[in-house]
Amino acid sequence: MKTKTLLTQILIAVLFLSTIQVQAQGRSSDGSRNSDTEYRGQDCRIPDLSDEQEAQITELRNAHYAEVKDLKADLAILRAEKHKLMIADNPNAKAIDAKIDEMSEIQNQMQKKRVAHHLAVRNLLTPEQKANFDMHRSSRNGKHGMNSNHKKGRGMSGHGMRDGSCKD
Repeated sequence: MKTKTLLTQILIAVLFLSTIQVQAQGRSSDGSRNSDTEYRGQDCRIPDLSDEQEAQITELRNAHYAEVKDLKADLAILRAEKHKLMIADNPNAKAIDAKIDEMSEIQNQMQKKRVAHHLAVRNLLTPEQKANFDMHRSSRNGKHGMNSNHKKGRGMSGHGMRDGSCKD
């Protein structure tokens, strides 16, 4: 019975997190639907992207998303499992620590994939485009701390794709 209840709670948590992620990714800052051009040079502040560069960046982004979507789902499940362990009548610190270790491993994999994607996108750019790309990335990273999205009510899972592309 406990296993069935746990699985039901995990499923609900995953569905809830998936819904939030889809809603967050599908809207721009003004609440309107993102158009394809927002993922292109204008939003990235990369001037003069050629059609070929845009196509290559789109291909890289799609491949990256395919690589990390399962990791994101696994991480959501681990978060739900950790939460379940923490709210138990007698929390098991060792079991919670083990969940945290599992979560850290997935987060580590995701960060490495983000960096690889970022570098792949950067390698497609001319020196002038790289300067703009790097400036946008550094200013974004300088303004946003780890918990900045908590102020917006989005929590840590609300970072957007954070995929190494220049899209927030």
